[in-house]
Parts: sequence; C-alpha cells; structure tokens
Amino acid sequence: MGEEGTMRGIACPQHRRSTALVGVLVSAAAVLGPLGPTQAGRAAPAWRASVARGASPVPVRFEPASASFVSASTGFVLGTAACAQAPCTSLVGTVDGGRSWFGLKAPRTALSVPGGGVTAGGSSVGKLVFADASDGFAYGPGLWVTTDGSASWSEVRLGGPVLALAASGGFAEAVVGSCDPSSAGCSAPSLRLERAPLGSSSWRAVAGVTGFGEDLIVLDGRDGWVALGPRRPYAAATAIWRTSDAGASWERVPDPCFEPAQATDLAALASPGGSVLFELCAGNPGAGQEAKEVLASTDGGVSTRLAGRPPLGGLAAGLAAASRQVLVVSASSGASVLYRSTDAGRDWTAKMLPDGGAGLVDLAFVTPAEGVVIDGHPGGGVVPDKLLMTRDGGGTWSAVAISRGAAAPAPIGPSAVWPAALKDQARVAETCILARHPAPSAAEVKACIVGFMAAHGASAAAVAYLAATGSYLVGFVDAGTIDVGY
Repeated sequence: MGEEGTMRGIACPQHRRSTALVGVLVSAAAVLGPLGPTQAGRAAPAWRASVARGASPVPVRFEPASASFVSASTGFVLGTAACAQAPCTSLVGTVDGGRSWFGLKAPRTALSVPGGGVTAGGSSVGKLVFADASDGFAYGPGLWVTTDGSASWSEVRLGGPVLALAASGGFAEAVVGSCDPSSAGCSAPSLRLERAPLGSSSWRAVAGVTGFGEDLIVLDGRDGWVALGPRRPYAAATAIWRTSDAGASWERVPDPCFEPAQATDLAALASPGGSVLFELCAGNPGAGQEAKEVLASTDGGVSTRLAGRPPLGGLAAGLAAASRQVLVVSASSGASVLYRSTDAGRDWTAKMLPDGGAGLVDLAFVTPAEGVVIDGHPGGGVVPDKLLMTRDGGGTWSAVAISRGAAAPAPIGPSAVWPAALKDQARVAETCILARHPAPSAAEVKACIVGFMAAHGASAAAVAYLAATGSYLVGFVDAGTIDVGY
C-alpha cells in the first residue's frame, strides 16, 4: 500500500477554529504505516470530529457498491439506502477496521449500477477511491471530488465519462472515455489518461497514453500501470504503460498475455509494491469457465515469467497481491469464487461464494493481512450484496455487518489524554518495533504500545482509546472534538 492509501492490487477490468486547547492525534501508524493520513498542512477531515462526538448512524437498509480503505483501520463504502427522496446514494465510514460504522455525506447524485442504463455524460457514480482520509473520488461515469473527508463534494467535468481512477503518490490518475461503454452505440470509446495533484481541480491529459475499449489502472506509491485495449478485441495487443515517478512520466511495456487465436489477453494487474507486478491473463472462455495464467515481473512489466495457473472455473474479474507470495484471483459464473495462492501462484485453493454469480468488485489488500471485496451490487443478484473482509491474507473471508446506528469507537475527552505521548513517541517506536526481532505483527505492536502507555502514566481511558482505534490522544479541543489529524 502506498503512503497515501492506495490499496494493493486494486485492478479490475471496467467491462467485463477558535479554541482554548489545541488537539493533536498521534497514531501508531507513525510506526506501523498510515492510518488514514491527511496531506501535509491540511486540516483534519470533519468526520473525525463527528466520530468524536458520536457519529451519524448508518442509513437504513444500506447496500454497498464500492469500497476504499486507506489503512487497516480507516475505510469508506459507497452505496445506496432507503430514503424518502432520490437520490439515495449513501456513504459510510469506519475507523476500526470495519467493526463499527457511521454515516457520512455522499455526493448528491444518482448511484450507477450494472444494467442501470446510465447515459454518457451523466453525473452518477458507482465507484469509490480515497487516497487518504481527506481526498476522495466518486466516479463512473461522473466524477465528484472531496478534499475534506466527505464534508463537501464538488462535481468535476473532464469532457467524458470517467471509466477508471486510482490515486497514490500525491496524484490522481483517471481514464476518461469519449463515451460510456454501457450506453448504446459505444462499444469502443477512445480513451485518454488525465492527471491531477491531490487537492487540486486542475486536470491535464497525459500525452501519448491513449487507447480504446477496455481499461485497467493500478497505482502503488510512486509505481503504477495503465492498460488500454485496442479498438476491436484481440485485433491488437493491449497497450500497457508504466510509471515509477507517480505519473510524471510513462513508458510502454509489452503485453505478455496477448494470444488472439485463443481469445486471450490481459484481465487484471496487481502489485505488492515497487517494480513487482503480477498480470492475470484470461481467455478461451466457455461453459462458465476460462483459462487463466498469472505472470510475474520484477522489472515493472518489461519482462515476465509464468507464475502459475489458477483453476478454470469462472470468468476472471480481478487480481490482488497481499505480498510477493500471497495472491487472490476473483472469478464468477453460476457462483463467485476467490482463488488464493500462498506460493506466488504455483498452487491454488478456492473459496466458493453462493451468490448466483452476482460478481466480485474492488478486490484489494490494504495490508498484507487485511483485504476487502464487494460481493454483488445493489438491487441485483439472488442474495443481498455485501462487503467481505479478510484479516489473514485471504485465508478466510467474512461478511461485514454495516449496521444502522453503530457507536463511535471510543469517547474522547480530558480523561483520554496522554500528555507524555509526544515526548515518548520515539521510545514507543524503539521499544515496540525497532528493538524486536523478528519483526512483530501489527497486533503485537499494538499490544506493546498498550503496555507502554499503561507503564508511563497514561489513563485507562487513553489506553482504551488506543486499543479501540490504534491512536493515542495528546490533546483535545472544546466539546471533546479532535482538531488535528494523524
């Protein structure tokens, strides 16, 4: 996961204040990795204060459509819910890894779902990407942007439908089409890549990165890949570009999946970080199955080798890399399935999901252990759509209850303040991380920090807050609200 919250391997085919006291929140993420950071010098998102006061409830009958986590603890889910007047598009968030949820402000536009008949140029959205706790994007085919953690949303028009978007390394990259492929008469739109700094409304086209039809995009820190298909399927290889400088420059790399005689081409991309890239090839479909191969590269896609072959069952949809060894492939047909390998693709196990083939979207790992996927879509399928999460690298997946009225994770007030936090932060890192070999797990680090706080004057409330949220307070503002973020 990149420093600004891009999830590992999120790559799916598009088709197919005036106060007496200043508050500071110091996070265990300063050692473990970001727990939903904000951009330097930016104000903390307003939802943090709402959580502190007792967050808004989850809307009634909320149905998830798209998920985006910026850390193991902080995540957002876009969907729909019961409402008296349309649009009923809704947004919820969590700061404790999906154990409790609260309502957030959603962009005021319709939710686009598969088969919804959304027309080109519409402002509706169906996908969600947050780069960090402040900067978020709802898109597909419209584009709505927030820079304050969803307190406000602004519509941005890029001259065509936004078909794919990812954000990392301080920038957002969007694939924009000449028309919407879900609309009649738009089977192969011309595609271009546009780019903007996070927090900016100034988008610019990236020269030379163009294509047609289908698209893929994946970013991880400063590394990223964009794949744009040919005008006609299998008429030419997919055009794949790679960046290693957060999108400032792009270079073309080969398409190793292209085999037109077998109707085989690139289906998904995923990276666990750096120049390591996994490519999912799929083709020769029939009777609810198709051939699949995972290729591995250590030079950003310049060269590849066969890593392994996932089972035939289902049509490939997504690929996620928890690490260089742990891979998960999603596929669907009469049911959906998650294939998992723990040896870099050589061997695979399967988890069947009896959803009638509703499909899996937004498959991604936010850490090597924590991952998410949406099973189904609002209003479709034989079973209700749901958010699934794993906390063991894809070994097991469980449905997450996004229930109405979830409580705030912990009360915030004077009793939760640990005054020594800033002074002792370096000692925490030394004691709980740097001096321990082998490297401890996240759970072990958290337990160590809890013990350190208890032994160095932290109140029971402060220790409880750390245990609930992964962060420890060193200050607060009036009415118990947080003022400054991680």
